[in-house]
Amino acid sequence: MIIARQKLSSLLPLNFHVLVDPSKLNQLVTLSKMLQNDTTLSAHQLAMLKLIGDIPSLSKDIIEIKELAEQVQKFFVDKRSNCLKARSLLEEHKKSMDKLKTLQAEVNENASSLQGLGDQIINHNARHSISLCSLEMKKTIIVELESSLQEIGNQIRKVLDDIKLTNTRKRDWEVKKKLLTERCNKVLAKFTPLKGFTI
Repeated sequence: MIIARQKLSSLLPLNFHVLVDPSKLNQLVTLSKMLQNDTTLSAHQLAMLKLIGDIPSLSKDIIEIKELAEQVQKFFVDKRSNCLKARSLLEEHKKSMDKLKTLQAEVNENASSLQGLGDQIINHNARHSISLCSLEMKKTIIVELESSLQEIGNQIRKVLDDIKLTNTRKRDWEVKKKLLTERCNKVLAKFTPLKGFTI
């Protein structure tokens, strides 16, 4: 009985984590039933042990609250993740745009130089070939960058749409979160007499 009392006291005071942990809840109820056979207990102690035995009757409420809490937490985690993803994509988009502008300016400069070299092509054949090769490489990079920018732009639009959608649903989820807290407090309030109870 002494060990049972110590174990029960270690599981008290009740909190919502104890109520949603099946192993701890089962242990709590089993210990309370076992201790009800102790003839040295006062009427108050017996009443408290019987109150602990009533906890499983609220298991449906407790499971629903736990599931709703997980949904609420997931919603706000996903919302934060989308905001961070959008920020990262926008930074990547800006860097790619800056690189694209730099390369485009170089291509324009090289193209202009090539036109001037056209008249002196015999004397500057090697320089012309190198410049032409460099120009073609930069054009290829520009095409790849433009494709990458388009893909990033599509991702940004998708993430921003997701954020817009979550923002429209945020108020509903905040209401759910408030109701969840109230419901959780209501369940725990039923066991207020157990506050400070040790055996």
